[in-house]
Amino acid sequence: MATPKSKGGSCCAVASCKNYSGKAKNTGRTDLSFHRFPKDDLLLKVWSNKCRRNDVWNPSKSFICSDHFKEDDYVRDLKSELLGYAPRVKILKTNATPSLNLPDGHDKCVSESGIQRQKRRETKIFRQAHDEIITLALNDNVPSSSTQHSECDLDPTQSLGLVTISRL
Repeated sequence: MATPKSKGGSCCAVASCKNYSGKAKNTGRTDLSFHRFPKDDLLLKVWSNKCRRNDVWNPSKSFICSDHFKEDDYVRDLKSELLGYAPRVKILKTNATPSLNLPDGHDKCVSESGIQRQKRRETKIFRQAHDEIITLALNDNVPSSSTQHSECDLDPTQSLGLVTISRL
């Protein structure tokens, strides 16, 4: 049985963007590149605000894809232009800021990757609680080896201690 491929790669930090590096590789999209957030604090703040993210995230470990930058934001590769082929690496100018395909309005929203991460976290918590309840129920109702009980000795009104959990 084949296991489904994980998403993998770098995700774009812009809340409304669904691009990730694995998608670019799978679709053969060679024009899509990912850029790290700048180290300059002022520019980092500008980039972070343009992402319009409301979830917890770390800009120093995040990327923004090339769909959010204008052609003028890149350093020209004259050698590639003169030889007539696409540059191997797209380098942003030091003062470039994302300006294309950004979320509208002043409200911040949760990114697609943030929503998926929250769903995985909730599922994990639900499974852990479920496993813990089952383990407790089994451990509480198993007769110890020192005292043997028959089925008749157990009180039929005794609760197993199972608790139902509503999904988060």
